Formats: sequence, structure tokens, C-alpha cells
Amino acid sequence: MAAQSGKDAGASAALSAELWKLTSDMVAIPSDSKDIAANKRCVEFVRSYFAGTAWTMVDFCKGDGLAPCLYITSNGAQSRHSRLLFLAHVDVVPMSEYACTGSPDGKCFGRGVSDMKGPTAALIHLMRSLDPATLNLAMLVVCDEEIGGLDCAKFAFADADGPHISCDVCHCPDGGDNFRLVTHEKGVLRGRLTSTGVAAHSAYPWLGTSALPALLADLHSVANATALPPSAAAAAAAAEVRVFDNTGPQWHTTFMPTIMAAGGTINQVPGSATATFDIRFTETWTLPALKRVIEGRLATCSVEWVFEQNMLLSDPDTSFMQDALAVLKRQLGRDIEYSRGHGTSDGHWADFQVIMFKPVGGGLHQLDEWLDFPSLITYYEVVAELTATTP
Repeated sequence: MAAQSGKDAGASAALSAELWKLTSDMVAIPSDSKDIAANKRCVEFVRSYFAGTAWTMVDFCKGDGLAPCLYITSNGAQSRHSRLLFLAHVDVVPMSEYACTGSPDGKCFGRGVSDMKGPTAALIHLMRSLDPATLNLAMLVVCDEEIGGLDCAKFAFADADGPHISCDVCHCPDGGDNFRLVTHEKGVLRGRLTSTGVAAHSAYPWLGTSALPALLADLHSVANATALPPSAAAAAAAAEVRVFDNTGPQWHTTFMPTIMAAGGTINQVPGSATATFDIRFTETWTLPALKRVIEGRLATCSVEWVFEQNMLLSDPDTSFMQDALAVLKRQLGRDIEYSRGHGTSDGHWADFQVIMFKPVGGGLHQLDEWLDFPSLITYYEVVAELTATTP
């Protein structure tokens, strides 16, 4: 790589300083997904950053007391469509302290630096530096991605009574660490099993029936289920396969019990018991097929479906993905990998293509969440070029 001129080095240093300040200021806001007041402060921070510009800002909210959304657009207050849409969330998972530490010359640490206040800082700074009159560009800032996105992204993109925000292509930096292009993210199915017994004093267990053994038996049955995948159902010689496999990091459909509850006191036979579970599924299975599998394995429990989300699939052969691939190769000077994500993102609620990649980072939802800050500068430059090539 050629040495930077003094002017270029000065511009790079100024950009780094501005993104560090923006990231630090946003990280300092404790915007836990369930803290609506803190998320409103984060949205207001973004809004104030655009003060005095020609960008149009539109507020959306699904209902009183729910997470806010901010739509920033070059196309006027009545428009809900753009050529290119940036999708960013500013909510985070809880942490005891909210501060950005480290160095802009290396790693920075703090809740949300990677997921995804650092990338959000880059996106809003880029947008503010551009003239909206020359663009067909918008950004949606949301505040409930970490708890499923039902009140923001789903409301904005998919709900019948939502604003129906759409685009030709969307960029979301919520997957694809180290500038990998995401082609798949697993779908999600969550449910709650309930077992019913007969409560009694635990000194006289013969007078009651504990709800726990039946719950545990049904959990074991589901975890070890076998079935024909939908794609193999019509094949004459098709054989059943294991539905769930928690071996990692291979590309499997997984089943994980998460919260269990039974009884109300230590000296009582529990008359009821519940267990929630979280399934992440690959293209081998569909939501209807998984529901049939689970319902067919339950001997005594009832099941309630509490959350479902289809897979995110991003075709690597579209012109948008190929443009992103070319820009990433040019900016990074190396080949770019495709990746498949085990997690989820707000991109799943979209019915348009979502291009996902992000800077180098790690420790998501952990105490040591980190972001390689120089890679955030590279990310800024990549998105700036991609924006210029998506008129």
C-alpha cells in the first residue's frame, strides 16, 4: 500500500477522531432494548447529528410505550422507498457499565461497539457528509433488534399497518464479521412447553403428580426427533434423519431448552411446569415442518409458539452482491469470503435483498465486546464507495 500524503493522512486522522467520538457518545447511552427512554435518547442523538442538513427525518412508532424508529431519507417526508437503505440498530443487551475504552489506533471495548453502534456511527457520518439532493438513499434506525425486531423492523417492513418501508437493496452491518458477505442466516422458531400435574405437599407425594417428569420426557423426545426433511418427503427411498444437532460450528438445525419453571415452593409437588426453547434452522427445514415434528413428539405437554422468523437468504449472484464483492476486493486488496450466520438480524423481516458485512470485531453480548477501530475506517470507505456505485 502506498504511503499517504500529508493531506490524506490528516483527513484519515480527522475521520478516525470523529468516528471515535460518535461511537463513544452512543456507547455511553445505556440503550438496553427494554429501556425505551434510553433508546429514545439514542435516536435523538442520531437526529441531532443531522440538524441543519437537508436530510428528511420521519419518526415511526408501533404504539405508545414501544421502541421508536427513525427514518432518514433523501426522498422527502412522503417517500417510503429508496434505491439503497441502511438498516442499523442502536439497542444493546444489558451490561453493568456503558463506556468506550481502548484506542482508535487499535481495539476499542464497550457494549455495542461492534453490535452495532460503531458501524452505525460510520453510517450516519457518511450520510451527513453527502448531499441528499444527489442521492436515492435512506436509513432506518431501530431499537429492538436484540429482542426480535417485532416493533421496529417487522413493523416498518412487514406489518399491514406499518409504514411499508422498502428499497431496491439494503445494507445491514449486523453480520459478516471481518468483511465477509453473508449469504445465509438461520431461521428462528421459539416455543413454550407446558406440562400439567396435580399439586400436593411434597411430604405426601402420593397425593399429587409432579408435572416435571412429563416435561423432561417431552423435551428429551423433541431433542432426539427424527423425520423426513420436506425436500426428501417425495423421494421413494428417503430415510428419516436426525432433526436437531447441537454439534458446532457445523451448519445444523439446533434445539436448545432455555428457561424452565415449576412449582412455587420447595415443599410442594409442582402442579405445572414450563420450558421455553429456541430453534435455529437451516434450509433443510421449514417452519411448518418443524412445528409438525415437535407437535408429533409431545406425549403430554402442550406447545405455544411464541416467535418465528424465516431464514435470511442473500443470492451471491445478484448485481448488488457482485457490486459489493467488487468494492470489498478493491478496498481490502484481497479475496472476500462468503459466510453463513448462526444468529439472526432485522434483515430477516425484509422482502428485499439485504447485503451484510461488518468490520472486525468480537465478544458480542460478552463483557469484553470489542471492535478493531482501524477496520471501522475501512468499513466507512467501503460503504462510501458502495453508495457512490448504487445511484
